[in-house]
Amino acid sequence: MKRKVQAPKLKKFSGTAGDTDGDGLKKVQIAVTKKVGKRCFAMKNAKGKFKRVKAKGKGCPHRWLAAKGKAKWSFRLKRELPPGRYVVFARAVDGKGLAEDSFSRELRNRYAFRVL
Repeated sequence: MKRKVQAPKLKKFSGTAGDTDGDGLKKVQIAVTKKVGKRCFAMKNAKGKFKRVKAKGKGCPHRWLAAKGKAKWSFRLKRELPPGRYVVFARAVDGKGLAEDSFSRELRNRYAFRVL
């Protein structure tokens, strides 16, 4: 994905996930956050609705949503995201319910982008 995208062209988020500890891949979840000034917003659903959440430090709290699929996953948007700056996070949850808690672009599970 490019760092800047026209709203009509952003239809979904997708990626791959794996089971690194042998406990099986149970599900994949994503979270999309938006920051406006010092206010944080978390995406509530695939319709692109956001809810204001209280900022924690420099980041915004996540609201985890279920992606479709496991090893190859996707999350389809039902409406265009409004213009703004966003960050999408993706995490794999294993058979024991343990989920990733470290996110970065290098780990390929955090991506900042701007919708025009």
